[in-house]
Amino acid sequence: GWVGMEARVVAPVTFEGSPIDVVIDADFGSARAELIVREASGREVAREGVPVSGGVFAWVGRNASGQPLNDGNYTLELASIREGQVTSTEPVPYYADVTEARRSSDGIELVVTGGSVVSATSVTALRQPGES
Repeated sequence: GWVGMEARVVAPVTFEGSPIDVVIDADFGSARAELIVREASGREVAREGVPVSGGVFAWVGRNASGQPLNDGNYTLELASIREGQVTSTEPVPYYADVTEARRSSDGIELVVTGGSVVSATSVTALRQPGES
């Protein structure tokens, strides 16, 4: 029943021009939060302020000057900031389409859009496609 669903995972995001639902969860008491976007090589390509109140946020894939990023794989991190200091930097989960489920020696693995493979035990939410 996993295939065809959207799973909340931590994995590289495959950006293809459409917004991607990411889950923002800044540290308690943070004054600001920033979404940091890195290309596959690890180079930072964008940084933007996001609501510290948390929840699902539609990441539209733009660089610092507002231009669309190229299609490709990116990693997303959330920096929580209090009193001008970064209190933590954590990977950002997002909702990815599950394209395959398979059994391995480590248990059930899920393949998501873009080809990333994640353990089924690392999925923190599951939803029908198109729900936000």
